[in-house]
Amino acid sequence: MEFPFPIELAIVAIIKNEGAYLREWLDYHLAAGVEHFYLYDNESEDNTQDIIAPYVAQGIVTCQKWPGKAQQLFAYAHALEQYRYTCRYMAFLDLDEFIVPRVNKPIGQIVRELLAIDKAAAGVTMNWRLFGSSGLNSPPPSVLQGFCHRAPDDFPQNKHVKIVVNPRRVRYMRTPHHAIYTYGWHAVDDAGQKIINTPYNPGNAAKILAVNHYFTKTKGEWLSRRSYARADTGQFRQLEEFYKNDRNDIYDDTAWQYLRARQGRQAAMPIRQIPVAAELLNHFTQELSAYPKQGKFAESTEDLCCFLAHSMAQQGAAADILCRVLSLMLSLNMKQGLVFWEFELIMELIARLNEAQATFGHELKTDCYQGLMQIIEHFRLEGDSLQEAYFWRRTQFFHDTGKVPL
Repeated sequence: MEFPFPIELAIVAIIKNEGAYLREWLDYHLAAGVEHFYLYDNESEDNTQDIIAPYVAQGIVTCQKWPGKAQQLFAYAHALEQYRYTCRYMAFLDLDEFIVPRVNKPIGQIVRELLAIDKAAAGVTMNWRLFGSSGLNSPPPSVLQGFCHRAPDDFPQNKHVKIVVNPRRVRYMRTPHHAIYTYGWHAVDDAGQKIINTPYNPGNAAKILAVNHYFTKTKGEWLSRRSYARADTGQFRQLEEFYKNDRNDIYDDTAWQYLRARQGRQAAMPIRQIPVAAELLNHFTQELSAYPKQGKFAESTEDLCCFLAHSMAQQGAAADILCRVLSLMLSLNMKQGLVFWEFELIMELIARLNEAQATFGHELKTDCYQGLMQIIEHFRLEGDSLQEAYFWRRTQFFHDTGKVPL
């Protein structure tokens, strides 16, 4: 049984003075099946806020000011912490990058199909396809129609990848290109090959999903972008990089053709149907019987918990069911111990449950709720090491490897 998330696929991006092509980037990815964007405005001085205002009003964009230098990984860490239980999948992109499927399917569907191949896969990597200036001297009205020439597939920069992840399996983003996953999980490319702890895929797979990287654009635009530092390192780009990467060997309008095929498919945020209580309880009856064999809860159970946490505002019954779920998860794991993501999920859901008590207090004052509180108190007394790891993880610097607990 599959349970819906409020958002199926979201993109996280840090932006700075991207107004020229921002609308095209948003509209393209909406047509490609992206439902929401978490944008971090890094001191933009152009018309960025005016452009995104209609998208914010429609609930498509969540944008917050994010000042400072070299803030990209901090913005990504914030998105993971705040929204990991809101969206099923999360992609991390720059504004000069477009996810381009090679088949006429929405991105989220392709990601789901690829992850289903490997049960331990929590992310899908997508190789770059680096695009040059196409010989243009002035900015075109459209990125996708104007810049249609790129480097060969074996160009060294095309080994870089970007990722779409299950954010509940991600400990932190190590670089803008790759994630560090919780124990036992890894990424795969679109050929199903494991990609472990690296921002590169030398196999250069891009048969089903690629990221078109419109890196140089025109020389004038490159010179303009040099006036502000990179979001990841805080360093300034050099003119030599333009000449090195301005490759226009192959004509490639795949992104434009994909958009034409997808036009008219953009939809408003879907309304997720809420399962009835009987369906939910039946799911957990099956889950309980399977637990001794599996040794852990299935991912569908985690999805259900996330769904319940977000649906409590819509139906009070969800809060009572969540009490039962948490009691089951905690009691079965008290002696065996929790893997980190299970503990983190439980703590998050407990926080949501306490928030909901003010609204549905009359439904939560049950024997089940009181029993749950007793189990939580046991964890407070006996599970110090796990709790310390959890709370420490929320406050440490995510980009510092070697200091993040398993």
